[in-house]
Amino acid sequence: IDKSTNEIRTVVGTGKPGSGKDGISATKSAMLEPNDCAIDNDGHLLIADVRDQRIRKFDPNTGTITTVAGTGVKEHTGDEGPAITAGIFGARAVCTDKIGNIYICEREGNTIRKIDMEGIISTIAGTGEKGYRGDGEDAKYALLNGPKAIRCDNDGNILVVDTENHALRIIYTESNIIDTFAGGTLGSGGDGGPPTMAGLARPHGVVTDLSGITYIADSENHRIRTIRYQ
Repeated sequence: IDKSTNEIRTVVGTGKPGSGKDGISATKSAMLEPNDCAIDNDGHLLIADVRDQRIRKFDPNTGTITTVAGTGVKEHTGDEGPAITAGIFGARAVCTDKIGNIYICEREGNTIRKIDMEGIISTIAGTGEKGYRGDGEDAKYALLNGPKAIRCDNDGNILVVDTENHALRIIYTESNIIDTFAGGTLGSGGDGGPPTMAGLARPHGVVTDLSGITYIADSENHRIRTIRYQ
């Protein structure tokens, strides 16, 4: 949406499903099911195309699109190699931190992947097995269950919406320790108390504002919840 004209227009995709080509006009490159997007530190738009199993990058200056990660094959492969040759297993969400690392939420893979500034991909959270385990330990050995969203907080830590566990998890990037930040049980109560004592119901989104307040899209409770620290 152009703020100066208040007009909406298409910048990526053809309107028809498909696995689009790279290096061409973004409006001529098809997408299958884009589920999330984020702006990187250079002003590019990162797009998680979940059914195409790729992370794409739109350059608003040139109008072109390229692939950042994924081959289009639905598989979890390629760690410690170039992200563009790695398999992504359900590219559900994407975000970037202040220094330029990119993080991918793999819905079916039950993992969190990281692309460093050299373009090398690795798994930083999750074993690939579904479950709820690992708080207080290295996130690489933790279990996630259908994570649907990911965002960095103001300190560079990673917030993971662990949807089928009804939880918001946090990965502390300096140590790679994972913990539960909110929820962890199916429910709707807990307002006014500690976040980890609150119930959530299949949350699907999270964001932290500039003042540090975290907002959770508590999907099946039909509410937006907030976490405030004094």
